[in-house]
Amino acid sequence: MSDSKKKIGKYTNAVLLAKGGMGAIYKADHPTLEQPVVLKMLTLTGNEQFTQRFQREATIMMGFQHVNIVNYYDHFKTAKSYCMVMEFVDGCSVAQLLDKQRYLDDDVALLILKNTLQALVFAHERGVVHRDIKPANILISKNGEVKLTDFGIAHNTEIDTDGLTKEGMTLGTPSYMAPEQFRDAGSVDGRADIYSSGILLYECLTGRKPFAGASLPDLLEHVRKSKYEKLRKIRPESSLLSRRLIRRAIRSKPERRYKDALSMLNSLTRYFTRRNEESIRRHLADLVNDRRENRKTSRVDKHRIIRAGLISTGSLAALLLLTGLWWTLAVNGFLPAVLLPDFIGGVRLVVPLPENSMLPPQVLLDVYKYDTEAGNNENLKEIKIGLSGREPLLDTLSRFMESRKTQDEENPVPLRGVTRLHVRPVFVKPGFYQLKVRVGDVISTKAIQIPSMKDLRKSFNSRGRQVPLVELSTPWQPKTGPVFVKWNLRRSDTGLELIDYPEPSVLGADGVVYAVSGKEVELNTGRYYDFTFNVSGFESRTVRAWLESGISDYTLELSLLPEPALLSLSSELVFKKPKLQGEGFYRYGGSEGGFRRMPFLAKDAKVLELLPGEYQLSCGSRRKSAEIMLILKPGDTILYRLKRSDNKKLVWINGNEVISK
Repeated sequence: MSDSKKKIGKYTNAVLLAKGGMGAIYKADHPTLEQPVVLKMLTLTGNEQFTQRFQREATIMMGFQHVNIVNYYDHFKTAKSYCMVMEFVDGCSVAQLLDKQRYLDDDVALLILKNTLQALVFAHERGVVHRDIKPANILISKNGEVKLTDFGIAHNTEIDTDGLTKEGMTLGTPSYMAPEQFRDAGSVDGRADIYSSGILLYECLTGRKPFAGASLPDLLEHVRKSKYEKLRKIRPESSLLSRRLIRRAIRSKPERRYKDALSMLNSLTRYFTRRNEESIRRHLADLVNDRRENRKTSRVDKHRIIRAGLISTGSLAALLLLTGLWWTLAVNGFLPAVLLPDFIGGVRLVVPLPENSMLPPQVLLDVYKYDTEAGNNENLKEIKIGLSGREPLLDTLSRFMESRKTQDEENPVPLRGVTRLHVRPVFVKPGFYQLKVRVGDVISTKAIQIPSMKDLRKSFNSRGRQVPLVELSTPWQPKTGPVFVKWNLRRSDTGLELIDYPEPSVLGADGVVYAVSGKEVELNTGRYYDFTFNVSGFESRTVRAWLESGISDYTLELSLLPEPALLSLSSELVFKKPKLQGEGFYRYGGSEGGFRRMPFLAKDAKVLELLPGEYQLSCGSRRKSAEIMLILKPGDTILYRLKRSDNKKLVWINGNEVISK
């Protein structure tokens, strides 16, 4: 950089920043704006095409006013040069930032991409395709503001009739160019900029470009085949959104990419509704101002922390696994049976089932001590064996795998192909016992002798079994009969009972739809039915009812979640945190429930998912507080913006209408 200062036109204190064969770039002072500007000078060489491109860039940019595009203030001609006057961005380019940091975090890279796409949406809507999106053409100020610059080879579909871009001409930076831009730069549309944006994001996250070659033909071959190392292999911790954006943006065929920059931007807008964008921008500003330690050093420390965490997590998982195994063996009696085989015996129960049983029975096993001298029975142990206690025969793998699906008590599935159920062992002291077995609505009794585990192992008749088996002689048969199913619906937020609502749809296990009238329906036992409730203003709910044999009435008690309303809040002011009902938190209206903190507002809207109802929305101190009463209905989407009025008071705006007082 030169220290010599001079006057160029009306701009004073001009200092040379860079110089090339076609011109130079100066930093100078604007005479009236009282701020520095950049002078982009093109030396008059007689090359008419360069001159026309320079004049066209000035024509395009003089009409552009966007927060993410470098402002153009003026253009003029001197004796030896054409000159454009542009905004001075005090910071660095993304290329310079990558030279210092090597690569960027996910959120920082996605914020840069979001602001770049906002600039492209603005340009594309006006018929301008940039054609040279790359890190060197994206500037970041010391405040973290992202601005797109250098529209020198931009293509304007509305005014480009002068033939500057000839058919088949190639313009752009090869490593960032879309395949169609190599063939004919004059025929590309906004999807070429989308392709370059995908390359930009990849380089920000990895520090390298996806396609490279020793020569231009090698590079073209790699671009044509679209073969590159996937992001998840280089940065496994990268977000799914980053991988999806890159994968779709840099597809070789334009029709397979995002249809326009707005579609790509929408994914990022949704992503940042769940992030603190201002905090990420401050972090970006810290990187530009070198207020963070060197990235390469912190990366080593980060890997050490990750390795230590993985070792600790693995050790903790192993300890929990051993503890869980010990607890399972102890609770089910296996541990005493192994440690004290002389003093512990056991018995297992097998329940025969008919072929293709749709609904497995509930099993209750009572074990009684049989005392011949006293003539009485002492109840020793009572165990209710539910679905979690059933284990199928291991005679065929298919039956085993199929019946393993029945382990969920709340929502089991039919036992396909399972003809016998093994119930987990019951461990007691050796002796004579009486078993009372209840399977569904059938009760049977058996008297048996239970030997010790040590004697059982010595016995020839045990045939290698760990615990003697007791099998019911008569297979359990489900009894089909009528049952009346009723239901009661309540609001999940208030617990109030719902009175007026439409009848549910009922679908049987056999695929038959059953007619419903009123608030009950007569069905048959021995199978399951799916009840679907569709109530206006509430989310749809489907529940499965298992109607076991022997029951006559069945009641469904359901809580329905009201359909939430969306409240979108934004602000033209910074560090403003609103309140609902006078509190700094709100009740979340989604299925997760609970309470969440009110967010700080920004220019980009923050979306709150709320339960329907009446709310007081306020922001600011008592004297200058903006307050409004809201009535939110199910499915509503309401947008409000906070701003300061002419009398310095805070007000809520809906569209262009002032809502608050």
